Amino acid sequence: MEPDPETTSATAAALLCAGRAEEHWRSGDLDVAERGFRHAVDLDPFLWRVQQRLGNLCKVRGRLAEAKAFYRRALAINPTDTGILRQLGNVLRERGEIRQSLSCYGKALAVEPGNPDILLQVGYAHMSLGEHAQAVAAFQRCALTQRPDDLVSLLGLLEAQSASGAASKAVETLRRTIAVQPDRFSSYRRLGEMQWGVGAFRLAEEAYRRAVQIDPSEPAAQHNLALLRSLNELLTIEIGPR
Repeated sequence: MEPDPETTSATAAALLCAGRAEEHWRSGDLDVAERGFRHAVDLDPFLWRVQQRLGNLCKVRGRLAEAKAFYRRALAINPTDTGILRQLGNVLRERGEIRQSLSCYGKALAVEPGNPDILLQVGYAHMSLGEHAQAVAAFQRCALTQRPDDLVSLLGLLEAQSASGAASKAVETLRRTIAVQPDRFSSYRRLGEMQWGVGAFRLAEEAYRRAVQIDPSEPAAQHNLALLRSLNELLTIEIGPR
């Protein structure tokens, strides 16, 4: 069967229009870019990639309801695209529609079970719902299996473990973040806080000492380091018999 010449012509014109819209987006002219993308989907509404780009543009411009609508249109044409499913899930999460976002992420993971970007978003979604055990499981799959040296994944796991009360595991994860980025002031400061909280005063002093070495201008860290030094000196004093 020969293709319909009018349909082929309309698709070609739509693709040309979308290409020009991309150029306008790159140059920062978002109004013209949006008009171009809209004209492209008027010419050929089955160009799911252009529907997706309209969703992206609306999201950038803060119009989440419209972004959601365009992502759904793109999915109606290409229902198994994990990129669109993830983007729709992200928009739903930003809108507070957390359960619906998890449904999108679940469909994406059914296609790509180990996708670390989607696992990361699943973790954030469960954190939003206060479902810390599920968040830990998602971040663990991402940080320990897919991205063992990714700081963002490890920090997500750290937050979930801390929220779930798994203090010892959180300290272990925090040490892994330090191994990935050894000059990160906030990691040592937090390690000091966590060690102090469980009574490991010498380890807390070591952590704060390293934090102050990285950023000597931070007064709170200097203050805590001085307190811990004094406390540890007191603890080393041997009290003889009375």
